[in-house]
Amino acid sequence: MAIIVQSPDGQTLMASQVVNSKMKKHLAKFTSASQGKSEVLHSDWMKKSYLVSKSPIIKKGKLLGNVYMFLSTKQIQKMVFDFSSVFIVLVILTFLITIFATASIAKNLTLPIRAITSETKKERNEFFAAVTHELRTPLTFIKGYTDIASRESVSEGERVKYLSIIRDESARLTHLMDDMMTLVQFEAHNFSIKKSSVLIANLMDDLMKKVAGILNQKNIHLNIIGSQQFEAKLDYARMQQVLINLVINAYKYSPDNSTISIDIEQSPKSFSIQISDEGEGIDAADLPYIFEHFYRVDKSRTRKTGGVGLGLTIVQDIIKLHDGNISVKSKQHGGTTFTIELPYD
Repeated sequence: MAIIVQSPDGQTLMASQVVNSKMKKHLAKFTSASQGKSEVLHSDWMKKSYLVSKSPIIKKGKLLGNVYMFLSTKQIQKMVFDFSSVFIVLVILTFLITIFATASIAKNLTLPIRAITSETKKERNEFFAAVTHELRTPLTFIKGYTDIASRESVSEGERVKYLSIIRDESARLTHLMDDMMTLVQFEAHNFSIKKSSVLIANLMDDLMKKVAGILNQKNIHLNIIGSQQFEAKLDYARMQQVLINLVINAYKYSPDNSTISIDIEQSPKSFSIQISDEGEGIDAADLPYIFEHFYRVDKSRTRKTGGVGLGLTIVQDIIKLHDGNISVKSKQHGGTTFTIELPYD
């Protein structure tokens, strides 16, 4: 996110980064006739370099300047290009299979192949629609609260609160893009792990330190059960990512003053890590789908709990790269338990 403040005559007063030529072209398209009005320029993120919004700074009816916010579309375009490449390969493979099937079995395989092609197209359309929706929501919040914060009637305390919301939504955008780029790497088979010998006790100590501050906000106790004095070959950073994701997920749906338990058990060839909470649980109808892209158990709570439905997908992919398995058991109002099973090597 880049922010530029200009005077009414177009002179740049402040900028969060160097104003490049593309930004200047965008700025030139905001006409003088629109002075004192909020505008959004270039909502077409497939063709333009930036999504741009303008918010005037007005005091006692006088225009003091304009705030321009630039969001680069480069990562979005790259992600779309990477997924398009995957779908092109799928289309080519489907075409070759169709030729072989026509020659060998003729009509018997025609209908299944058409069904596969249709499902592939449906998955692509649903993914693009979800991405567009998830990007639009924080941008709308940023635009709206920027307008409110610039009003003369807003107190300093309220202004600080609105700027905090803008900061949180910007962070949410960054987190969303990071998750989607990680997912793109998985889909393109460019994501890899680097295993090394890890003492499980160290893994758990770091986990406790990183989540303690968040858990304290709801006075939730993290209880680790079982022996931790053994080693396994893991990607330390990625396994931390998995555990933090699951603990924070448990935190979001747990009541105040409750307990999140981590139970570690060993067997001769593998070990397991169970993460259990005392939260509201997951309906049985939702359980088969919680690891799917953009799936959320309770869509009405997205703004309250955060997340975009990619965390568990990434968790499952990381576990699979470790030749492990993750499963879940839950019931409404009875808590949820995620079980990770991993080999020692």
